[in-house]
Amino acid sequence: MKNWIIFLLVATTVAFVSCEKETDEQPQSSNNRVLNTDLNNRVTYHNDPIALSGKRNNTTQFNYVAEVTSPVVKGATLSATGIAFQGNRAYVSYHWNGNDGDYAGALEVIDISNPSQPQLVSSLFFTDADLNEVYVEGNKAYIAGGRDIYASGYDQSLTNGGIVEVIDLQGGMLTTSTTQNYLPSYSGNSVFKKGNKLLVTSGNTGGGAFEVSLHPQSYLQLQDSDFYNNSKFGVEDQGKFVFLEGGPNAQLHIHSNNNFDPAGKITIPLSASTSPLNGKGVLYVDGNQVYVSGGAFGLFEFDLTNPAGTPVRNFTSGGNGFVNGVGADNEFVYAANGHDGLFILDRADFNQRAVFTFNGSANYVASNGQNVFIANGVGGLKILAKVKEEPVDPFCTNDDAYETGNWNNNKVRLTAMGKYYDPQISGPNKYGVRWRLRNESQDIRTVSLRFYGHPVFKTVTLQPGDVLHFTSHFVSSPNSFCGTLKAYDSFGTGRWHVKAHGGSVKNLDDCRGGSTGGGNIDACATGDAWNINTAVSAKVNSNETVVKKGSIMFLNDLNVEGDLYYCGSMRVVTNLLVQNGGNFDMYGSLTVDRDVNLGPNSKLIVEGALTIVGNFNFAGTIEFKGAGSSLQVFGNVNNNGGTAIGNWTGTQL
Repeated sequence: MKNWIIFLLVATTVAFVSCEKETDEQPQSSNNRVLNTDLNNRVTYHNDPIALSGKRNNTTQFNYVAEVTSPVVKGATLSATGIAFQGNRAYVSYHWNGNDGDYAGALEVIDISNPSQPQLVSSLFFTDADLNEVYVEGNKAYIAGGRDIYASGYDQSLTNGGIVEVIDLQGGMLTTSTTQNYLPSYSGNSVFKKGNKLLVTSGNTGGGAFEVSLHPQSYLQLQDSDFYNNSKFGVEDQGKFVFLEGGPNAQLHIHSNNNFDPAGKITIPLSASTSPLNGKGVLYVDGNQVYVSGGAFGLFEFDLTNPAGTPVRNFTSGGNGFVNGVGADNEFVYAANGHDGLFILDRADFNQRAVFTFNGSANYVASNGQNVFIANGVGGLKILAKVKEEPVDPFCTNDDAYETGNWNNNKVRLTAMGKYYDPQISGPNKYGVRWRLRNESQDIRTVSLRFYGHPVFKTVTLQPGDVLHFTSHFVSSPNSFCGTLKAYDSFGTGRWHVKAHGGSVKNLDDCRGGSTGGGNIDACATGDAWNINTAVSAKVNSNETVVKKGSIMFLNDLNVEGDLYYCGSMRVVTNLLVQNGGNFDMYGSLTVDRDVNLGPNSKLIVEGALTIVGNFNFAGTIEFKGAGSSLQVFGNVNNNGGTAIGNWTGTQL
């Protein structure tokens, strides 16, 4: 293992087409960048649900949808190190976790237009450099990494092999057009862009945080430096640059007002040793919330307004794994916990909701709100997808369904809820014997259920305030005797509550009162595949209501003048027009390669990711729904009296 780097890195030797070396090192262009066209048989698809514990009637579930094997460069199987999202693509960096002097890397692009069917679409090999982190904006990918200082030609008084490099993108795909320059210390650990500058971190020794210019006259030249050891990671959020210094004297370095200013920064000493010297420390920042992966010490949440650096909350798995990485979205916090797997925590209360385990080690994690990517060392990538489920009315189903409450009386209470008659059940037993179980305490309770004279038939774990509605069994008559149910603690010894069944009969057909119609149509539940000629311009007429789902690509314009409800992934290769009072309600991923024209008195509703490669011309209303919706516009935004509603990330309107 390379014992001189904080992040597990990779590199190899390169021949450069470069300017003559001057006192100040000049950027270089490398010919050791090779486009890899052999992308077959690297992706294996799955459709495995991940059970969420303590589910409070949450509409979000997770499926394990794909794994991507690691690329092999110079005979070495690489390890994933960083993940960045732009629009409907994910960019993944790799390095060679080998011995001193072993360097090789890769950058790859995965298309996630259909979150459940990711596709590997572009791959670039680096035969002389490790890639440790990637950031993507517009038509550029920015990477931080390391290479052999002796083969680089760089001045050894300025660097020990750390590099920053820019890769040109063409239509989101990788090219061999790259420019590179040195960084202080042995390796670059993180990189992000703000305006005409890059902010990078590098090095366990002799490193720190650095500002790198993107102006043509001083391209990739260091403009400002903030030297300190154990420099781990940096991110930008809402005008703040936040950097993590790890080790036993860990602290956050905060630069405000979009200004990298070592003299004017503030530091917050963290009252926890957040990361070992040779571990990977990762930050996730949202407003004043900061999540820090702390290796063997666990996961920490800090408040940037608290100068004492006292953790607000922390999480440890109780296993043998280290928290190597952290990611988050509006609903969940994701802890990459080494050999223990990926832990999914409820962001609201930090309670554990699920664990995704697999052979290997969860070393890094990132989410765009729809997919969750997990770096699994030389095992490649594991990819999860969020699956939207309609909220279940616990009084209108014979399935398990949850509510939430708020009590503080240290009780677990069992209630008989009558019988739910379902005429759609085949066979004679159409009456579900219904119960309600409430955890009215402030503690997590595991409860076992059994009838008198019978063994335990159900065991559930309830978070504080959880209310579970469930059916114990089905009977053939509304007058059938249903027995007395007993609720015990998890060991079957301490009795919480005993209840004889009773109550009235409810006909579930009364809950199925037909389509909701109007603006509440759920295409995910009621839509079918759209069998339409996508090679010519398509139109939803003003007197039409179209409800569809799936994955589709239109090769020409799509014109919506009526009501279109769509669930899934859609790509329009030319233009999307929503006009003349049209209404387009989209759940999932929508990519438009040219322009989107949203006319007056028309509406576009987005719950998911909208990517516009051309211009966005809007005079109507665009509404963003749900958690994690995003907008990326690569052309111009032309507001012609339009209105934007809701919360979203990305391009602001």
